[in-house]
Amino acid sequence: MPELPEVESTRRELAPAVTGRQIIAVEHADPDRYQNTVWLVGRTVSGVDRRGKILIFRLDDAGLAPLDLVVHLKMTGAFRAPASGRFEAPPRFERVRVKFTDDREVSFTDPRRFGRWWVRPRGEYAGIDALPHLGPEPLGEAFDLAAFSALVGGRRAVKAGLLSQVWVAGLGNIYVDEALWRAGIHPLASRLSNGQAARLHAAIRSVLSQAVEAGGSTLRDARYTLPSGEPGGFAGRLMVYDRRNEPCLRCGSMIVKTRVAGRGTHWCPTCQPLDARG
Repeated sequence: MPELPEVESTRRELAPAVTGRQIIAVEHADPDRYQNTVWLVGRTVSGVDRRGKILIFRLDDAGLAPLDLVVHLKMTGAFRAPASGRFEAPPRFERVRVKFTDDREVSFTDPRRFGRWWVRPRGEYAGIDALPHLGPEPLGEAFDLAAFSALVGGRRAVKAGLLSQVWVAGLGNIYVDEALWRAGIHPLASRLSNGQAARLHAAIRSVLSQAVEAGGSTLRDARYTLPSGEPGGFAGRLMVYDRRNEPCLRCGSMIVKTRVAGRGTHWCPTCQPLDARG
């Protein structure tokens, strides 16, 4: 599933292609999955925001109530926005095509059909996955170390808490594993000390910032690419994720893969001992 760096990288590349443009058509064949998109026709995109792993397109038109188009990419959703403005042929696995007044087109592709769209009055997000309950943005000022320390100081396994989206928004399997490795914390650890919490807080910020600047991570399955079709550049800098039975780049021990909170989890048994404190 695209995580914060992939969704933020998508937002940064997509926003200039759609902001200030008026929508003239939204084409798809699944009104249950892509809800109320008829409301978009005739509306102008004023900006593109992100909350956790979710994109929010703002639609503001004089004399009309503002709308939000909320898009969750889920496992395999992605946007395509050709440099020429129009597609010569439909992209593979296209599910939605959005057309604008100046001959620009944007496509939403989704091989596994898990992605969802909702069009709602501004700020009315009830029933949209976890959006109303997301924790703080990890790259923003609301990601407070004291509050974070209180959460990770409890009994819940740290990886499960980080994946919940309640402790902090936008983290998924890739960047939780990477942040825990950087901080030297076992994914099953709980009751983290203040020192561990501070290291993890810093590690989350650093790995996400670096991944965003690299355009996210395009893994070997190549499901995620930027709207231009280019791959993200951070996969080659992953230290533990997807490196089972390869040597740890810090200590040389073999990276192991187990299941934590129902998810495949990569970690180094030497750098991330379960009983370490500090």
